Amino acid sequence: MEDKIKMLSSTSRAAKKRKQKKIEESKAKLPKITSFLKGANKEIVEKIEPDISNNLRDYVTNLDDHPIEKSFEVDLPKPQTLILENTDIGSFQGKILTDHLKTMIIFSPSCRPTGPFPRDPLQNNRKFSKIYYQRQTKQGFVERAWLCYSLKLDAVYCEPCWLFSNISQDQWHNHGIRDWKHLSQKISQHENSKSHLTSCFVYDQWKQNRSLNTKIEEQYRYNVSFWAQVLERLFSITLALSKNSLAFRGHRESITDTYNGNFLTQVKLLAKYDDVLKHIISMPKGSIKYLSPQIQNEIIHCLANELRRVLISKIKTAPFYSIIIDTTQDISKKDQLSEVYRYVNIIKNEKSEPVSIEIEEVFLGFSEVCDHSAVGLSTKIKQLLHNNNMDLLQCRGQGYDGARVMSGAYGGVQALIRQVQPNALYVHCASHNLNLAINDAVKCSIEVESFFTTLEDIYTFFGSSKQMGWIYYQNLLGNLPSL
Repeated sequence: MEDKIKMLSSTSRAAKKRKQKKIEESKAKLPKITSFLKGANKEIVEKIEPDISNNLRDYVTNLDDHPIEKSFEVDLPKPQTLILENTDIGSFQGKILTDHLKTMIIFSPSCRPTGPFPRDPLQNNRKFSKIYYQRQTKQGFVERAWLCYSLKLDAVYCEPCWLFSNISQDQWHNHGIRDWKHLSQKISQHENSKSHLTSCFVYDQWKQNRSLNTKIEEQYRYNVSFWAQVLERLFSITLALSKNSLAFRGHRESITDTYNGNFLTQVKLLAKYDDVLKHIISMPKGSIKYLSPQIQNEIIHCLANELRRVLISKIKTAPFYSIIIDTTQDISKKDQLSEVYRYVNIIKNEKSEPVSIEIEEVFLGFSEVCDHSAVGLSTKIKQLLHNNNMDLLQCRGQGYDGARVMSGAYGGVQALIRQVQPNALYVHCASHNLNLAINDAVKCSIEVESFFTTLEDIYTFFGSSKQMGWIYYQNLLGNLPSL
């Protein structure tokens, strides 16, 4: 401790006193080692206790030198320790005892069965007895909380030494002791050894939630909670922009630029009133902020997957559904197959009784199509249903255009689908039917056909040149009635 005081000679005298007082208070709160190891040899206890106290004092000093910086409050989730049903050392042979696993073993009931215990014919039918769990002193019986019995190994072992001892050749924490004839002597030697007392002290500190990883765990939970709140806000911004069909990215992609798109603008706006986002945008360049275009695309992808999952689950809950399929070209001249489902949503009350029905129609996305034959399109439809984990046998309707490849009674898509599900009736798409009816109605009237032909010629003539369009616009303004 004197060496540390010399290293900190640059600090003020008052700061040194405050630091020393904090160390003494932390030390005073720790239980005496003799309270855990009753009946132990006093000379050994007096020998080991100063060494442990010095190590603990150094640890508390190091924590004070590196405090955790928290610029604002974050709701920390309460740590939860899982309870193990079996802490038998025989169940952990060959496994690495991580800090998390040690914590679960400590907070779980120790393996201390009360019998009956098997006899060993090689040791004159001797066996373990539950009376070894206690030791007799002048004050009465004292519980040996450290002593455990393994049903799998038929041996006794020391749980604190198993978890925290550094002596690799010690049988008390490797495979246990099975020498029933000399067990009393071995227990007495072990419980008075320095390595055992050290392990018991560390075991007690962990059980009181004062392990060396306490502050690390707190910082970890703080970081998890903080970034969860950051992502919650970014997902909300993404969802709001998507619902209103607004573009995300702007001409610039930096949070410090003035015109940086709707996404970053919303982040900067909310940061004025929210401490979490304010902390994010104030981080130095190169820090993780989750504001890059790649992260934006991943958030959109996550929301799209979740929306698709919810829609598919609603379709699957309906007893039947219909499919509406059509193809269209995108800007790159690739054919995209649109995937639309129509189903009946049964609305139920609090008692799960049907009260009304609603007809729902949902669009699940586009899929590129390369094979435009009836076999290729029907195979694509079956593949989409399989990818959505939907049963074709629940399909009761098909809606396509009137093209022969789709509506053919023998070799069309609808015929191939009905070979698998005969109840999937084909219905000519109502929108395509309406379009064909309007076209036929226009062609039946010479006046209407002449009107639309003249209108199209005017548009083509004046739209082919900016100058011609300007002349048309000026004449149009001159002929408008004054208001």
